[in-house]
Amino acid sequence: MSKHSRSLAFAFSFALACAVMGTAGACTSAAATPMTEQALRDAIIIDVRTPAEHQGGHLQGDHNIPVDDVNARMAEILAMAGGKKDARVVVYCASGRRSGLAKTMLEAAGFTNVENAGGFSALRVAHPGVVATPAQ
Repeated sequence: MSKHSRSLAFAFSFALACAVMGTAGACTSAAATPMTEQALRDAIIIDVRTPAEHQGGHLQGDHNIPVDDVNARMAEILAMAGGKKDARVVVYCASGRRSGLAKTMLEAAGFTNVENAGGFSALRVAHPGVVATPAQ
């Protein structure tokens, strides 16, 4: 099974589980955890959008790891956390869906302090002080 096929299979399974369990709201940005700008600055921030989306604007100090690459780059994420699976990790994307998937993957790998910050558009409005805009 190819990497893309595995990612699609995981995404489908996750969405199906949310639908069956009646927790579809937990799979969207509605479940995103509100946080302060300081809390964002103190966390390991991972943007799980594509590199093209990331180039259009992102949070300062974040790491761009597309959701399809999260599992393959788990060792890199663990290194960012200083080898500590209880380090605070914040994930975001465009709407909260992909960051929800990434949160699930990180938790499955043993990370215990992962937050889904939801979508970039909402973060940009709520926390303009931590947004890095593209070069003009």
